[in-house]
Amino acid sequence: MLGTRNRKIRVVVPTVYRPECPTVRSRLLPLCRELVPKGFEFEFLVIGEGKNNIEPGITYSGYRSYVELASRISSSKKRDTDILFPSKPYTITGLLSLLVARLKGIGYVLDIDDRTFPSEINKWWRLPLYLQEYFSDRFLKWLKTPTVVASRGLAEYWGKHALYAPNSTDLCLFDRTRWNSGYIREKVGLTGQILIWPAVFFQETDRQYMLDIFAALQKSGEEVVLLVIGDGEYLPHIKSRAKSLKLENVVFTGTVDYRDMPNYYASATAGLLPMRNNHYDSCKGPIKLFEYMAMELPVIATDIGEAREVIPRADCGILIPFDDPDRAAAMIAELMSSSERLQNLGKNGRRFLLEQHSFAHHADQLEILLRDCVVNAR
Repeated sequence: MLGTRNRKIRVVVPTVYRPECPTVRSRLLPLCRELVPKGFEFEFLVIGEGKNNIEPGITYSGYRSYVELASRISSSKKRDTDILFPSKPYTITGLLSLLVARLKGIGYVLDIDDRTFPSEINKWWRLPLYLQEYFSDRFLKWLKTPTVVASRGLAEYWGKHALYAPNSTDLCLFDRTRWNSGYIREKVGLTGQILIWPAVFFQETDRQYMLDIFAALQKSGEEVVLLVIGDGEYLPHIKSRAKSLKLENVVFTGTVDYRDMPNYYASATAGLLPMRNNHYDSCKGPIKLFEYMAMELPVIATDIGEAREVIPRADCGILIPFDDPDRAAAMIAELMSSSERLQNLGKNGRRFLLEQHSFAHHADQLEILLRDCVVNAR
């Protein structure tokens, strides 16, 4: 491993995403950024055009189709690539990169930030693709290739060979003191106690429980507002249900610019993380959890996955039960009744990230794994 410290280590990161995707923007990029001063160079393969040097040591190389992505991975050569570091165990990233790495003597490390197979199949026309990716997932798991995972649930699923390198966030960007604490009032016209729920509303997003909780809060007379931020295929279902429940304490903003999210965080009372009670959600490492914590927002989450691991350790919020909206509403109302407790929980969350859960800390372990892979490939 010592021999790898005397020269640049060139890492190619194949993804199926655009640069603005959270997996790239809020996980892989921050982790890789920490390793650049330690002698690494990273080239991300992302959906897009051309080649962009976004910062020293990090380049985005665009591709226009999966055929082109496969060609780029297949053309990797040992003389200019030390490690293939694909995102997700997809056939076109994880499996193809492994085959190329083994054939050409290149290092290989797989990064995984959630489950590949969906929690339920409701688009049957995609079944052949689901099966293909399921077998790729199982095959890579069986091989026990060098693997990095973003949650405790994934670590348990993939096995003892997996390195736990959880998500975190940019503590300089997400700093409450830098942002507008009156932003929601100015932008949306809301005042008082505001709980925010930012999400991309797709198949794997809760569409019922949060509304049931706010129906219970409205019935009990609690003056707490839910601000729903985001868009997605299933947002109309949520709006329709809110309307049928006659909820006056739920407001929708639609899509907002990600660059404005710190302002929403800075002007909210607490952040919601409604994960569902299934294995798919137990394996997620929600980036919002760490953005809330960095912004000193108390976290209100269901009792599963990374939230169950992190919130008690950091003492930064509360865990609410599943399938009991009345009990959950009572717990939220109790939390909202103490401004001192809200403040303390928020400060605890940021302190925990600073002391124990920064990307710099996680990158130290990743560096060791990557350097070992270079040596083993030789």
